[in-house]
Amino acid sequence: MMDVQMLRQADQVLSKCGRPVAPSGASAVCLTRKIPIQVVFTAAPGSTSQTITKEISGETTFLLRSISATSSAATALLIQIQLPDGRFLLSNLADVLTFAGYGSWRWLLSEELECPPGTKITVTLVDQNVLVAQPIMLLFEGADRFLLRSARPGGQRLASDLPRYRRSPNQNIMAPCWMAGEGPATPAGYSDLGFCYVSAVFTQSVTANDLTGTISLPIDWGSDFLCRRLGFFQPPSDVTVTAPGVFLGRLRDSSGYALMDDYVDIVGLLNGAPLPGHDWRIARGGQVFLDVQLAGATGTGNVYLQVFLFGVRRSNFVRGAAA
Repeated sequence: MMDVQMLRQADQVLSKCGRPVAPSGASAVCLTRKIPIQVVFTAAPGSTSQTITKEISGETTFLLRSISATSSAATALLIQIQLPDGRFLLSNLADVLTFAGYGSWRWLLSEELECPPGTKITVTLVDQNVLVAQPIMLLFEGADRFLLRSARPGGQRLASDLPRYRRSPNQNIMAPCWMAGEGPATPAGYSDLGFCYVSAVFTQSVTANDLTGTISLPIDWGSDFLCRRLGFFQPPSDVTVTAPGVFLGRLRDSSGYALMDDYVDIVGLLNGAPLPGHDWRIARGGQVFLDVQLAGATGTGNVYLQVFLFGVRRSNFVRGAAA
């Protein structure tokens, strides 16, 4: 437990060094902290991929500022990192050798990322050379921020301030407004056109060492896409597959935004599900990625999956021409 008097003394000392002003005028002390994650792929590992989750512990917000990673001439790993705010640092798996570094060569975040206690860092690693042991250590560097005065004067919001959808036919106040035919209304100067993006059929071998993969859906350059409902179709498996198993997945887009922070049963739970609250806006020219894992499949042969994104294309017009 951090001693308040020690923090006040540290604040008085650090203030003389020209430390930046804390948010909302609050006085703050930032104490250096480093969070390690260490993984070893043995030679001929049982699985070529590992996903490691590290929960942010402590009594205050951790400010993530940089990431370091070890490497050697024998390193042959792919890496992907999901940050505590749910966004992905990299759109796809990347070679560790292009990412690794420490000291002045470490990966620096352009803006420090606030990581409250209880949030998680998720690292996915894939072994590209199973004949050689592949150790790696990641170091997430930053500082614990201790506020000495409240940064939120005025207290918490009341429940009565939260949005409600009062006129839904089934009286579900949390249902999206468009389910009741009430919008969301197209903003002035814009045009909405109903549309569905469909992925190519994804093929996964039941007997493969790596039962993971990524499905991508590119968004046209002509307009942004507002996704309002998700669809997943699992075509019949090969006749040699005795149990097709379950596809687990998580959706994200090329901006780094992640729709979910963990894998879920996409066919069983999300198929046909409308997005609650508001649309998922995907910028024109972007991509939607679905990371998938196959679980519980038996037999031989392949199983298949196809993804559907239902929503509207939104274009804006200037003097009658699409912009």
